[in-house]
Amino acid sequence: MTEDTPFVLEPEDFSLQIELYLKKNRCDGYVSAILKYCTEYCIDIEDVVTLIPPTLKAKLAEEANEYGVLIKDLSIPMMRIE
Repeated sequence: MTEDTPFVLEPEDFSLQIELYLKKNRCDGYVSAILKYCTEYCIDIEDVVTLIPPTLKAKLAEEANEYGVLIKDLSIPMMRIE
């Protein structure tokens, strides 16, 4: 992270930052906003996984569902790759 990075401590703070970023910048949606936010503030995308609260997860799931990329049935067994 850089010194310009808004200090993010709680998932709700991160969610608010993403909502503001989405409104302020030209983003196609939440996924785009998160990626651009992380790029702009030099945040590793893997670091924000723990900062995404259930409300933002629901919005991401809704967005993924709209684009047809959300797996609706997870009962299919996954293969383990070693």
